[in-house]
Amino acid sequence: MQAPVDAPVPPADPRVVFRVTLPDGRLVLVAEGDQEPRSVGSYTVRLYGGGPAATATDRFIAGLVHPRDGGVERVVIEDLDRDGRADLVVVMRAAGSGGYLSADAYSFASNRMARRASIGSVPPDADIVRMIAPRVKRATAP
Repeated sequence: MQAPVDAPVPPADPRVVFRVTLPDGRLVLVAEGDQEPRSVGSYTVRLYGGGPAATATDRFIAGLVHPRDGGVERVVIEDLDRDGRADLVVVMRAAGSGGYLSADAYSFASNRMARRASIGSVPPDADIVRMIAPRVKRATAP
């Protein structure tokens, strides 16, 4: 006997999805979780082969899911560890009265991706990308 399947449910709010092309042409999608509140939940980082816009997501390479406390506010591409490859920083803002920031940094090598560093409880006006960069360097030190 098959279990019943719920019909597709449209999200209450438009889903937050950032589409970023890496310097090497690969595509990264960063998206808040389906059917989740904006203030808390999860987010995904998915790496695709890239190419023309119509087919950029045809070749999935890798993906990760992480919890979030706040909404994804922006995505930044920067070479945080100065290794010549672009890193990605996902910046989130807490929904509470303080509006504190948090961020996760990711790196991409060949067909792999990894979360390299995280930082949280950062004042809302701080340069969080500058603050997370030394953590990425420490994470890769021998």
